[in-house]
Amino acid sequence: MGACTLNVGGTPLVAELAKVSRSDLYGESRLKVLGPDGKLLIKAAVPEDGGSYIGRGDVRLLQKVDGGFSLAAAQLVDALTGKPREPVPSSFKEAPNFRPATADEISLMEVRSVYQLQAAEMKLKPGDMFLGHFNYRAGNEKNDAAIVVNAAGAFLLVGNLTTPTFVGIEDDSQLIAPENSQEGEEGGEGDFASLL
Repeated sequence: MGACTLNVGGTPLVAELAKVSRSDLYGESRLKVLGPDGKLLIKAAVPEDGGSYIGRGDVRLLQKVDGGFSLAAAQLVDALTGKPREPVPSSFKEAPNFRPATADEISLMEVRSVYQLQAAEMKLKPGDMFLGHFNYRAGNEKNDAAIVVNAAGAFLLVGNLTTPTFVGIEDDSQLIAPENSQEGEEGGEGDFASLL
C-alpha cells in the first residue's frame, strides 16, 4: 500500500499501512456476491417513489438509464434534511489529525478494519493512544479511527465510536423481621403474612 501521512499529536507521521484482516487470522468464511461487472453487490431497499434507494442508512438518488433506474448514486442526500452531503476525501490526499486519548475512549470503538503502521521513524512508544478520523477511500461518511501502540508495534483501528451504555446500581432487596414479635407465639414459626 502507499504511504499515508497522519498528524499524530501535532507531529506528522509518514507510514505505510499493512491491513490485518480476519481472513488472515482465521481463514475466509464469508460468501461474496458479485454482479455481472465483477463488483461486490450491496443489499439495498427501493422505496415506492422509485427514484431513490436506501443502503446502509443513507438515501441516494438513482440515475435513469434507458428507461430504467440504475443503483449508481447520482447524489448523496441527508436522510433527515434532504440536503446534499459533501463527500469525505481520502486520508491519503488529506492528512487526518489525531489527538491523545485515554483507554476508556478507545474502548468505545467498534472496529471494522485494522492496519499495522510501518514507518521508518516511529516516534510512538508502547502505551500511546490517539483518536481521530480515517477514510481509506473518499466516501460519504467520516470513519472514526484510533492509533494504539503496544510492544508488537503501532496499529490503526478504523470503525465507529459508540456511546457508553449506562449500567445501574444493583439494589439488593432484603426482608426485615418486625421488631416487636407477638407474645404467646412459640419461637421457630413466624407470621410471614406481616412481612409482605
